[in-house]
Amino acid sequence: MRSTGVGMVLCARHEVVQAGGVGDLQKGERYCNMDYILLSALALLLVASVFVSYDIACQFKLHFEECMADLPSHLHLPQDVDISWGIPKCHCPMHKLPCQAPHSLNFKPGVGRTDGEGIERSWSELNRVANSTKEMGPGSRHDTLDDHLGHHNFRKYVGLGRSLHLQLLLATSEQKRQQEIFDDFTQSLRAQPRSGKEWTDMVLAWERDPTQKNPYVSLVSHASQDEVKKQLLEEEKRSVQAGVPQIHATGPTSFISMGLLVEDTQRRIVWDARRSEELTTIQDNEIQRRRLLLLC
Repeated sequence: MRSTGVGMVLCARHEVVQAGGVGDLQKGERYCNMDYILLSALALLLVASVFVSYDIACQFKLHFEECMADLPSHLHLPQDVDISWGIPKCHCPMHKLPCQAPHSLNFKPGVGRTDGEGIERSWSELNRVANSTKEMGPGSRHDTLDDHLGHHNFRKYVGLGRSLHLQLLLATSEQKRQQEIFDDFTQSLRAQPRSGKEWTDMVLAWERDPTQKNPYVSLVSHASQDEVKKQLLEEEKRSVQAGVPQIHATGPTSFISMGLLVEDTQRRIVWDARRSEELTTIQDNEIQRRRLLLLC
């Protein structure tokens, strides 16, 4: 097969497809494909710094410069271009804890409230083109994709006024609220001015050099639900081995797990029942059925 999909580069802030930023994939998102697509888009821009938001940025960045050196020279970034990396906000919590803080968009200077998920929102719209283009030859397919991507950019362009206005209203009110919270927190540190200065210096040092100690990394470890379940099962095992009589047919671990499952089911039913639109008869019957199952 000539192509099993496409890779794409968008402006993270305005969700506009970049010129030269779309390319065919042969075996999924291989690094070689994505390196070429990203650098093809950046080659047309004259910038002093670049921030790349990618759901596997933590891995992608490791050998990026080595891979770039293997590509044609016209795709190489100038030596003085500063490039930094982050993970979109909905993807970041799915990564390991040590990976989250160094790549969180919340802690990156200049990013603002950009969530980096614009590429996913755009895929939900553009994926509908796949059914028709997969049967086309390469020329017709590329022309069709160009048409749809151009229309996507046109709609983004004509909608910028409304979009930016809504974002401005939200940012203005939220900035005021966050500033008040920050000022209150800063005021509380005046009793310990040394600590406040140390924290500020740590943040500034990390922003200048990401290899420095990251002040945002949490040093507190939390046990997961599976880890707690494992501990309880080990306690039950020791009780059985010690000959402690079992009064109930269901052990404590299973009982607690069932209780958590019931609570989760209740929350889901409440959420579905509180829809703003009126429920259809089928939807209402389904909710009643789920409620009855909890009573059995």
